[in-house]
Parts: sequence; C-alpha cells; structure tokens
Amino acid sequence: MDSSNWGTGTVGMIQKLEPIEELSKQHEQRDNNWKPEKESRSPNHIVPLDEDIRRLFQECNIGLGNARLLNQALANTKMEGLKREGVIKEFRLKCLSSQELIAAQISLAAAGANRTRTEKEREKQLFYEAGVLDRRSLFDEQTTEEMLLSALLEANRELLTALRHCDDLEIHITFESLQQLELQEPTEHEHLEERKEAAMSKKLSRKVPLEVEIQRLCQEREFGIDLRHWDLVLEVCERATSNEVSAMEAVGALRKELRYSPPASQLCAARLWAIMLRIASDIFLTICASRKFLDTLEDLLTSTGGGLFGSGRSTAPVVRERLIDVLAAAVYASRTKQDNGFSKLWKKVKPNNKPDEGVPLDVDDAMFYPPVGWSDRASAYYTESDINSITPHNDIMVSVDWDYREDY
Repeated sequence: MDSSNWGTGTVGMIQKLEPIEELSKQHEQRDNNWKPEKESRSPNHIVPLDEDIRRLFQECNIGLGNARLLNQALANTKMEGLKREGVIKEFRLKCLSSQELIAAQISLAAAGANRTRTEKEREKQLFYEAGVLDRRSLFDEQTTEEMLLSALLEANRELLTALRHCDDLEIHITFESLQQLELQEPTEHEHLEERKEAAMSKKLSRKVPLEVEIQRLCQEREFGIDLRHWDLVLEVCERATSNEVSAMEAVGALRKELRYSPPASQLCAARLWAIMLRIASDIFLTICASRKFLDTLEDLLTSTGGGLFGSGRSTAPVVRERLIDVLAAAVYASRTKQDNGFSKLWKKVKPNNKPDEGVPLDVDDAMFYPPVGWSDRASAYYTESDINSITPHNDIMVSVDWDYREDY
C-alpha cells in the first residue's frame, strides 16, 4: 500500500472516530443519572435458613409490639370513644395481620424444633456412651429452632389475647348502648330485643377462625381452671359441631395440637375433643375417623410420636390415658357404623381390661363442667341455660352407676 494513501486513510479513520468519542461522553453523562433496577429473584430462589429464622424472630417482635400497642390503646381510651377511635381499628388490623402470619409458621417451626431436638438427643447419647460426661449440659440448652418456636407461640398468644380483649369490649359497648336505648324508648322493646340477639349472633359468628380459637385454648396453661375461658369453650365446641365445614376445621386443629404440642396442650386438645364428642352429630364422628386424625392418635398411643417434646420417647402417661378414654367413647358412639375406623384403631391400642365395643365417658367427669365458681363470674352475655348448654346429643355419655358389662 502507498504510504501517502496509508496516512490519508488513518487521518480519515481518526476523523470518523471523533463523533463516536462524543457519543461515549454523552453516554457516560446519562449513566450518572441512571439508577439500577432492583435485582429480580427467580421464582425458584431459596431463602437461606438463617435469614428465614432471623425474619421470623423479627416478625415475633413486631407482633408483640402490635399487641402491646393495642392493649395500651384499649386501656387509655374511654368506653364511649372506643367505637369512633380510628387508632384502635388500625392497631387491630395490624394485630390480625401479624397473628395470621405467625400462626401460619407455627407448624413448620414445630417440625424444625422437633428435628433439631432429635439430632441433639442423638449426639448427647453418643457423648454419653463415649464417657464424655462434662459436656452433657451443652445438649440441654435450647436450639435456635426451639427458641424460634417459643417466640412464635408467645407472640401468637399475646396477639390472640389482645384481639379477644378488643372483641369483648366491642360487644360490651354494643350491649350497653342497646340497654340505654331500651330505657329511653320502652315502647320499642321487641325491636331492641332483636338487636340484642343480632349482637349476640355477631359475637358467636366472629370471623376469628375456629382453628385459631382452638389453638388459643390449647396453649393456655390453665385451661379448665382459669374462669375467663369457659364461655369460649362453649362457643368453640358449639361451632365445631354445627356443620361439616366447621367440623373439618376443628378436627384439623385438634390433630395439629396433638401432633406438635407439648403434653399440657395435648391434654387440653384431648379434653376439647371429649366435649365435642359429647354434643357431636354423626357428621362430626365421621370426620374424626379420617385417616390423618386416626394416624396421629395411633402414633401417640403407640409411643412412636409423643408430640413436639416427646420425639423418640414415650407419650406422657396422663396424655395416653386421656386419649384412651376419649377414643373408647368414640368407639362406643360409632359402634353401629360399618367400616368403623375407630374400632380398628381401638383393637390395636386398647388395654386388656377394656371391651372391644368401647366405653362411654363418665357423665360426672369434671372435664365436662366449668370450674367451681365460674357461674358467679360468668360473662353477662350468657344466661343460666347457656351455662348448662353442654348436653349430650348422642349416647356417648352414661351415668356413673352404669356398668358396661351388663350389655355384653
């Protein structure tokens, strides 16, 4: 190539590159004002376990804070201002949101705590067999998963208590306003009675899920002793046996409590199941005989499960004894049915001194009655007939003087 032509060509290329440099400078200026978009995660993105646990601990703290704010707002607001207090409505919605999120995580947290405790017990056994006794105390400490479960249960309990308090105050205000109207307008007595019934109906049909109410009862340590909760027991058992949908929800909630909860909550679940059986219809008995529920009972009664804190160990004797009694009553109530799942399970787990046909529950058993003195402090919304409303709808209950051997 001619040198003169080469020089001319190079100069020409440089001249052509100058506009490109200008465009590059303009592009750099635009980049200074450009903000990157948020990193989009793929649908298959997996949150690390540590991050998930940290987030759940944070949600527990938020839930406890919301419950505390709602309680403070209720305590500092006058009764006449509760209805028009927008702050209380806002706090109540936040508590509902927190409670729903936390309650949805309890079952998974229970499974995680169960798994880590089993692993820790296995390691503890290995150290013990190796003669390393000075490290035994390390294995008695709570795992992170167990601490998370405790935090979830505590936050859930506080949120449910705050929401219940708010609902009770709302109903109380409604009744007080109706009573004042009755004094001012005695001629509209019938109309006011209808409004009272509507208010009571609203209380009985609150949108609090039945599963949540059962969970709350089973998590209360003093269930059956604390005088505040017997009206809730009546309400829950009535709702659980009212129709098929409610029965399915109640049986599912009882199964979770029996499977994942510690012995104290298992006892409460067994007691609730017994009360429901006492007033149950055939539909409720049929749903109780579902495969999942019967598998959970068999797991507990054969000591292969034992609930959250009993993995690898026997079910607490008092829990097994209560479940045996209630299962015997369920077998007796459904003894005339074909393909009875209760009977098949009963033949596997029944004690030698119990009949194949089951045994009805004792009508005088204390678990079917409120604590002494409850009627004196019962809610003003319940009449004497409400207090005594747990009456059997089937032959699952008999007198204490009855001897099952007379029928066989």
